[in-house]
Amino acid sequence: MYSTFMGLETAYRALITSQAAIDTTGQNISNASTTGYSRQIANMQATTPLTITANSKDLSIGTGSFLRDITRVRDAYLDQQYRRETSQYEYWSGKEATLSLTEQFFNETSNYSLSSDMSEFWNAWSDLANSPEESASRIVVREKAVSLTETFHNIDQQITSLQNDLNNSVDTTITKINTFSDQIQLLNNQIRNAEIRGDNPNDLKDQRDQIVDELSKIVPVTVEESLDPNFTDRSVGNYTVRIGNSTAADSVLVTNGSAYHLQENPVPTDAATGFSEVWWEASADGTKTAAEVDLGNGMGSLQADIEMRDTYLSEFRGNLNTLVIVIADSVNALHQSGQGLTTDTGLDFFTSSDLTSPITAANIIVNQDIQDDVNLIATGIADATGVSSGDSSIALAISALSSGWDSLTTYASVPASITVLGASSILDYYEGLTAELGSDVEQSTRMAEGQSVLATQLSNSREALSGVSLDEEMIDMIRFQKGYSSAARVVTVLDTMLESLLGMGVTK
Repeated sequence: MYSTFMGLETAYRALITSQAAIDTTGQNISNASTTGYSRQIANMQATTPLTITANSKDLSIGTGSFLRDITRVRDAYLDQQYRRETSQYEYWSGKEATLSLTEQFFNETSNYSLSSDMSEFWNAWSDLANSPEESASRIVVREKAVSLTETFHNIDQQITSLQNDLNNSVDTTITKINTFSDQIQLLNNQIRNAEIRGDNPNDLKDQRDQIVDELSKIVPVTVEESLDPNFTDRSVGNYTVRIGNSTAADSVLVTNGSAYHLQENPVPTDAATGFSEVWWEASADGTKTAAEVDLGNGMGSLQADIEMRDTYLSEFRGNLNTLVIVIADSVNALHQSGQGLTTDTGLDFFTSSDLTSPITAANIIVNQDIQDDVNLIATGIADATGVSSGDSSIALAISALSSGWDSLTTYASVPASITVLGASSILDYYEGLTAELGSDVEQSTRMAEGQSVLATQLSNSREALSGVSLDEEMIDMIRFQKGYSSAARVVTVLDTMLESLLGMGVTK
């Protein structure tokens, strides 16, 4: 025989369970616009039934329900896919941003572009060929040449500034990753302590997932979750975050209560630039040794910054220097073979600023002697008797350099820099340089747009699964409210029954 009041206990459990479900629905509604929040579900379970004996056999009679747990609606596979596509998007987006800045160095859309300066330089020589004895034309050649060298200086300086900016970005990113590592470690400890007590801290897990999402924008992330086998009576999880190449022997950033940090390599490989390399910081317990981080391939903004800083911009500067060397060598070869309005011959038109270093975009200048005396600008062929009046052969040959090497071979030997250039002219080489840069920008833009679409689709899928739908929550709220009202009605009915029972045998 079971208790007369068992029905009240059953109704009480129904009231408590319905109240918890309504509270969970209220939590979802209040966080409908909270970034990173995952919809929660109150999971109910029937309580252990009471066994009674009736007609010589055992019968189970229900005793109500209880709130088993409250869980998040989350899909680990979707999370991993979203983080992978986000990481690739940030990589291509980072490259696109840097390449777009590099493309602006040439300033091709304005009248102050490098191509405009080169064109004006060659045209100045052509004008000088028409009047080789006029000082005004010589001054124009000098000024256009100085303007061209200053443009080269400016582009080289912009490359250096951009590399320094990217290097600062790498340093800042290292600090940010270390902060994320500490935050995930702290949340791991809090979540584990809660789980050991039998709780399921959904909001803390949302915070941790949000940090990992942010981390995946910087570096590729792999999350490993498993149950701790030391706890068989409750669910206590192990949580590990790997960054970079997950197959690398040492890629763990955080594992449960242990967090590791990154650092700048204290002794950069490239001592000339001093650019930072990303290394693991040796841990105090010896589980992590100082070594370079394997960032994987083509993922994350950090790798994009490092590649652009160390590889692309260095190669871009090399190509720019090649252009400068070819211009200087070809002009100098012709200029040395000519003579101006003085008896001086064999003069270089372009030199390096210190006269000893190889000519580069950073140090090319117009020969200081020519800057001081424009009469030294060679326009005609020098011979034992001096330049013939009106001879402008050299000026014409220099003006023709932009379109080919024929004029060079007529009056001088071809410099080695031109032999290995592999271009039909200076203009041809420059157009190839800008076309390659434009192609790189186009490719990075196309890849960034494609990855953006994939990342957005996965974000929408995650939102559809884990986001809060107010319509759905309202339906749940009505359902749980009806359950609560029904349970309250059961209490009323039982109260009436008990009142009738207690009133039996009472004589009025």
